[in-house]
Parts: sequence; structure tokens; C-alpha cells
Amino acid sequence: MNTKLLKAYARQYYKFGWNIIPLFDHSKNPATGNQYLPEYWQDPKTKENSMEGKDGWDKKQGWWPYTQRKQLKKEIVTWIDQEKLTGLGVVTGKISNLTIVDEDSYKEGGKRFNIKSPLVAVSANGGFHHYFRFNEDVSTTGLQKGVFIEIKSAGGFIVLPPSQVYKKDGKIGTYEWLTKNLKTIDDLPTIDESSLEGISVKKEIKKTILSEFTEVEYGEQHTSLRTLANSLLYRHSPQDWEEFVYPIIRQKAATYNPPHPLYRVERMIKDCSEFILRKKNEQKIPQSIQKIVKKRMAERELEKVAPSTGYIELDKILKGFIPGHVYCVSGLTNVGKSSLCSNFAVRVAKQDKKVLYFALEPGHSIVEFLASAQTGKKFVDINQEDLAEISSNIEIYTKDQIPSLKDMIGALYELPRYDLIIIDHLAYFIKGETRSGPLQEQENAIKQLVTLAQQQNSAVMFIVHMRKKTGYKKKPDGEQPMPGIDELKGSSALSQDSTDVMFITRATDMDGFTQLNEGKIIIVKTKSGRNGAMEINFVDDSAHISGPNEISARMF
Repeated sequence: MNTKLLKAYARQYYKFGWNIIPLFDHSKNPATGNQYLPEYWQDPKTKENSMEGKDGWDKKQGWWPYTQRKQLKKEIVTWIDQEKLTGLGVVTGKISNLTIVDEDSYKEGGKRFNIKSPLVAVSANGGFHHYFRFNEDVSTTGLQKGVFIEIKSAGGFIVLPPSQVYKKDGKIGTYEWLTKNLKTIDDLPTIDESSLEGISVKKEIKKTILSEFTEVEYGEQHTSLRTLANSLLYRHSPQDWEEFVYPIIRQKAATYNPPHPLYRVERMIKDCSEFILRKKNEQKIPQSIQKIVKKRMAERELEKVAPSTGYIELDKILKGFIPGHVYCVSGLTNVGKSSLCSNFAVRVAKQDKKVLYFALEPGHSIVEFLASAQTGKKFVDINQEDLAEISSNIEIYTKDQIPSLKDMIGALYELPRYDLIIIDHLAYFIKGETRSGPLQEQENAIKQLVTLAQQQNSAVMFIVHMRKKTGYKKKPDGEQPMPGIDELKGSSALSQDSTDVMFITRATDMDGFTQLNEGKIIIVKTKSGRNGAMEINFVDDSAHISGPNEISARMF
């Protein structure tokens, strides 16, 4: 490689105002790791030089800081003096005043990009790079399937001529300028959104996502960002992560006040990517029988230490509340869903296990549910002494503390592990205010809870409504018909992503309105064993629910 030619181009690109990144050993990846950075770093606020810098601007962050600040001439000189230099790249976006359309029309089905630019490069593999002045309304995207065009804008990176890199066939190819029909770099035209119709299809997705993660208080930044990262990584293909997902995460981190430290952002991106990729790979690649056996043995170990549900007959079906499992509780309005969850809470807490209860619908009155479930008393008979005796192993969030799903997930990543987390109930977060609509909101919420349960190794339980069928008739004995899993109200993710689904039913008198004390907990899906049902008994005007063979309501 003619390093003298590369150095000449690097100096010219620097005069253009572009932030230039070196490429080494014929790689297309930006080579700004620890071993390549100069022995100083300039703090962007104080302009002071130091080895590590401040506010997270340390040299562990590779090229990402160059999306935020202009590089120094000394840095370029240090890089291009490296013997391994084989190419150059440019950071796109506002920092270099560049938006670039990367067209791979040579691929089968690839579209041609017909908007003229006076500055066009040809890649080593035969693609075309069309250079334009930066437009903040045009977002960086991943490769659009069936189009083979992607956009490099804010937070993007692209290889420059005359770089030499390894091609897909293993041979070395060269990037070249195809046209350079402009007098100065200021003559570059600006591309607008209308020119990209049908190409930048992820632009609205990006706007929607960022609008869901707006103001974040100091101290909640990392958990909010982790929530955003897990959601994006799970929803998008890994080949889109570098070009589409990571820039969104970094862009959001930069908007915080103060900006979130870059070293924490990059470490979080790495951790979340590895976790989600592992999950995605497990879904796609056949696994050996030995691997499945190993996983099943690990699950059996978790079943051994899982807290009991507090009901002997129910444990025979569910095997307790297993860490990493997600439990969906449903039933008709006023049947006793909150009462059932309160009973679970006090029975798990009695085992010296930690319970976190998100009382989003019951609010402060949840303490009366818990006290009633624990003592067997009617609500009107609950006194201050009963309230004081509620187990300290139960901790509570009320709706005034947790206004959104983002706040709840963020709080959970900051708190210590809980054996059982109860969300009463999920519909509180599903408001249909985003562009994606209520069903998509619900699906996203459930996927985040599944990820959290697995990462935190906690059992997570949430309440959802049951679909009311037209002409829902009672049996002659007054008992409700046995519900099926398709009667969950909302997204299919409720049944697909929950490991266990249960309904609570209560018998009614012949008039169809007067509730009787007999009922059932019906398990219509479980990962730990077989489906089944357990008879239960209610106490009028009380939250206490007893199982079969429990002699007294006042068990505790």
C-alpha cells in the first residue's frame, strides 16, 4: 500500500473538515483501540489534554467520541505514521457535515440510487457511495433488505478512497473516486427526505423509539438506556445493530443532562448485545442433546430453590415461582386477581423471600389487601396493628412513583434481586399513545419483562384482563366455564412469551351476579409440568384465598 498517497489524502480530508479514522491491516473496521490512540486525550469541555480525559472521554471508547468533537491534527499525524496503515474512513453526520448513501446495486435485486451527487466513490466490492451535505432529518439506517441501500448519517462511518481492504472473496480491493465534479467541498448538495422514500424505512421507527425515552432524571440514565438497548437489540436483526441500533443508543446517551459517560455506554452496549445475541442464536441454531440436557439440569436446580407458591396443590403443577419465569395472571373483572397476587406475596414473604409489588391499580390500598390475605379478616375489620404486621419482606411501588414502563424497568435494574416481582397490573402501562399502538406496546412490555426476568434471575408475575365473550353463559351449577389461553385480552405475546399462564375463576349463583365462595386457579400453560387446576375458597369482602385442605382462613 502506498502510505505516502494515503497521508496526502488524509491531509486533504482534514482540510474538508472531516473527522478521519485510520484503517489497519486491510480491515474495514475503524482502528482506534487503545493501542492506536495517541498518548493524550483532549477533554471536550475544558480543552485540557490528559491521558484519560474527563467525564468518560477516555481512550477506551474507540472512534465514537469523534462523532461528538472535532479531532486534532496531531491525532491524525500520529495515526497515519503507523506502519499498519492501509486505509482511511470518515465519521458521517454533523461532525463532518456528511450524509452518504451507500448503494449496493450490484447485488441481485439491488436498486439504483438516481439522485445525482458530484462526489461518488466506488467500493472495493463494487458498491457506490454518494456524498451529500449533512441533513439532520435524514437518519442512519441499516441495510434495507430487497433494496441494498443504506444511509450513513449521524453516528455513521464509511471507508474512503484510496483505502485497500479485504473483499468478500478474500482478495484485496481498492476504494476509488468515480466522480469529483465540484470545486470546493462546500458545493456538495443537500439530500432531503423525499429523495429517500422507500429507502430509509427505519427513520420513523427511530423517531418513535426515541420519543418513548424522553426526559430522564440524573441517576436513572443507565437503567433507562439499558431498557432502550435491550428493546432495540431484540427487535432488530444483528446485522442492523452497528449501523442502526448502536447509533440510536449513543445518540440518546448524548442527549442526557449531563451526557451519559461514554465508557459506560459502550460497556452496556457490549453486555446487552452479547445477551440478546445469545438468545437469538439459541432460537435459530439446532442445539446438541448434551446442551439441552445441561440447560434442563440447570432449570431443575432452579426449581429446587424456587419459593413455594404457598399452595401445596399449586406447587405440584407450577413447582413454585421459578427464577427467570414470567407468570401471567388473568380473570374477569372483580374476580379477585389482586387478591390472588396478594396471597402469593404474603405466602412467599413468609418463606423469608423478597417480594416487590408494583401496586399500580390498587395504589395505597394494597396494604389492606396484603393484611387481609395474611390475617383472613374482612377489609372493614383491618386495623393498624394488622397493617403493621405485614411482612417487611414485601416492598411496594405505587403508581405515583412509577408512571411508565420505562420507570419500572429502570428501577428494577437498579434494585437488588427479588424472588418474586408482581405487576398489578400491566394494562396501566398500555395507553396506546405511541405510533405503534396498544398491542405493540403490550408486546414490547412483555418482551422487556422476559428479558428482565432472565437477566435478574427473578420470577415476574403480571396481571392482565380477560377477554369478555358475547353470550358468555353460566353452567347450571353457577360455575364459570373453563377459560382457554386464547381468552387473554391483548397481544399474542401474552401467551407466547409468558412461561406460565393462569386464570382465576369464581362460581356465581343462578342469577349470574351473586358470587359464591368456591373458585379455581386454572393453569392453561406451564413450562415446568402439566396443566391443571386447584380448587380455592374465597372469604366474602376479604382478600384471603385458601387452598384445599387448609383448615382455617387465619393461617398466618
